[in-house]
Amino acid sequence: MGNPTPTVEDYVAVIYGLINDAKPVTASQIGRRLGVSLPTVGATLQRMQRDGLITAKERRAFGLTPEGQRLAESIARRHRLVECLLTNILGLGWEEVHEEAHRLEHAVSPRLEAKLSEILKHPTACPHGNPIPGNADLAPRLTVPLARISEGEQVVVRRISEDAEEHGQLMGFLSLNRIVPGNVLTVVEVARFSGTMLIRSDGKDVVLGLPAAEEIWVERVSA
Repeated sequence: MGNPTPTVEDYVAVIYGLINDAKPVTASQIGRRLGVSLPTVGATLQRMQRDGLITAKERRAFGLTPEGQRLAESIARRHRLVECLLTNILGLGWEEVHEEAHRLEHAVSPRLEAKLSEILKHPTACPHGNPIPGNADLAPRLTVPLARISEGEQVVVRRISEDAEEHGQLMGFLSLNRIVPGNVLTVVEVARFSGTMLIRSDGKDVVLGLPAAEEIWVERVSA
């Protein structure tokens, strides 16, 4: 296939994000993330299968082919380098940069991509903790969503999901309460009947909804 369109790149990026966040890669999930109708999603996915970017799997799910994976990593690299530029150099807020980077990523040439990485001193992760392909080891870490952690456990925040990055208000809340990559949290209480958990961050108790906690990937602190 020739150069992918911005629309195809958006679909590949969403599929890549869903896979990395261990979420079902279905037409409905893709449509939800992109804000498009199921018929439109279905037609685009058919074209992407024809072009060798995705494969159909069991239970109406989809995966990336090797070519699709290479494209996805290229998009993720551009997007996350731009996020680093916007936060580290231009001083934009942590909660703002995902949307701005999405607008810019399609226009980043290979030459500009290499220069960005050089100027930024080859960062290994974006401001939200997601690894930058080509600069970081992409091998899976022993991370789980914060919502799966039991009372009394301590964890280190490693990354925030791509899904959460779409919601500026949530990202602002996480930033305000220091629920950010590298910070240590303690799970004080889990109230599954009310769908919340109480965590301690920098000495401050914070109530967090379990759906939001599903989007925060953490690593348990060794005893």
